[in-house]
Amino acid sequence: MSEAPFPARGEVDWSVMDGLADQDHPLVNNSWSPPDPDTHYAAEMFCEIKISHHLLDRAGVPHGYSMDTMSIDCRVLLLVQAYLKLRDG
Repeated sequence: MSEAPFPARGEVDWSVMDGLADQDHPLVNNSWSPPDPDTHYAAEMFCEIKISHHLLDRAGVPHGYSMDTMSIDCRVLLLVQAYLKLRDG
């Protein structure tokens, strides 16, 4: 058995993400919408970023350290560093 805390492929509860794209988040421009339907990739990316920020909030990842912790990649870095600290500690 793996020591990783991740669920098996068939045990992932994807419903956690339901509706998160529709909720505002303080780190994104919630008033933005794609200028026309042909730019659907931009809208999809925007929704994924909002969902990711909401999920990082649920994991307790802060976003008030500095400007760096407002971006999605910096918040993911904090999550990875915390995970490694817990795993190794």
